[in-house]
Amino acid sequence: MSKEIDLEKAIYQGLLEASEEKEHLTLNFKEENLRYIVMSKISDIKHFGVFPNTDVKVKPKLCFQTYYQTDCDNGKYLPDIASLELNKNGSKKKINPLVIELKTNASIPELRIDLNKANHYLKKVGNTKFKIAVVMTLGIPEDRNIDNYIYDLQEELNKNRRNIIQRKTGKKLLFAWYNPKINEPELFWLDQNNIHIRRE
Repeated sequence: MSKEIDLEKAIYQGLLEASEEKEHLTLNFKEENLRYIVMSKISDIKHFGVFPNTDVKVKPKLCFQTYYQTDCDNGKYLPDIASLELNKNGSKKKINPLVIELKTNASIPELRIDLNKANHYLKKVGNTKFKIAVVMTLGIPEDRNIDNYIYDLQEELNKNRRNIIQRKTGKKLLFAWYNPKINEPELFWLDQNNIHIRRE
């Protein structure tokens, strides 16, 4: 359980710092900024690897955008961040610790796609599976009303939660976002019976 608690703290701090950086950079803030900040925070807790990967003894390994082969028509996904257990030849083992999909200003349809990807990662539709998946976003589309966005987001999260709970898959899926209405990150474990907010 300590891994999950530390992961929550890392994701929370990542969103908090990314929000501050976004204020300073305004239009110059890109998804790559968020990706790097989150990678740094994940690296700090050391459970999922240390970035950059300069110590051969440290396992697992953290990387950006590893290929994930799927059974879907498009063939491949490129998750933003992954923690990987590697074989001696560099290939991924069948079970890996962590995968993260992240966005800036994600629309609800974009989040729906990422949540669907996360479910793929957790149930081994492709050539490997992950123990924990995280979907996260910073900001909302400029043309969306915040209250309407929150309502639609809650509906989408509840739908995913019901699917996971009813099927008793044991998946560990964390959703995190920076809520601009309260100026604070919010985290939800979708595999738990009651969706509740986890704040620091």
